[in-house]
Amino acid sequence: MAIQNRRRGPDTMARMITFCSVASWLMVILAFFIYQMTHPSGTSYNSIRQSLVDFSAGVIIAKVLLFLNFLLCVWGMGMNMMRNKRKSDRFRISLVVSAVVSLAGFILMMVFL
Repeated sequence: MAIQNRRRGPDTMARMITFCSVASWLMVILAFFIYQMTHPSGTSYNSIRQSLVDFSAGVIIAKVLLFLNFLLCVWGMGMNMMRNKRKSDRFRISLVVSAVVSLAGFILMMVFL
């Protein structure tokens, strides 16, 4: 008599961990894209003066996104640690790397901008 496999794919927690991983990288890319788009790069006085107003708002938005991304990664790592019960379960290194990148970006923005 063969044992029937009743698993139907990843459970809700595994899907949430995958969602956290994908969403965290999208937030990092979005934060650095917003920062890059609002960074003053013009050479004329009017373009620099006009972009300085947008620059402060862009930096604030990028800081908020990086901080929220760090919190999302920590939450995802906590769920991942609770989920690691089987031999086939693995810890997502992507969440750790994304947390380090977002924390480093947030700290650099706080110090230098």
